[in-house]
Amino acid sequence: MNPEVPLERVREYIWFTETGEAYQPGEADMHPDFLGRSASYTACFFAFNASAPTVLDRDYLKSIPAACAAESYLIYADICLLTDRELAAHNIAFRKIPRDITRL
Repeated sequence: MNPEVPLERVREYIWFTETGEAYQPGEADMHPDFLGRSASYTACFFAFNASAPTVLDRDYLKSIPAACAAESYLIYADICLLTDRELAAHNIAFRKIPRDITRL
């Protein structure tokens, strides 16, 4: 990740790249990592912490409120501790955050 790029710009880029839709900031009111719910009813999350790796695990799933519920989920994090079976059961697509990207 390029520290010179504002986090909100990265969130916008990820949202548009994944959905092809215009980003609507302000969705983080429901969950700090929530980017929004796409027209295809996929909830997108970008779990990023500049100072420490983020983990997709059962505790993270518990942190997602019902207000963010969707048919499927796309979650960016540094590490995934869920099994393929758990990901499939919750209809989650995991994307590893590429910390070594230096520019968008």
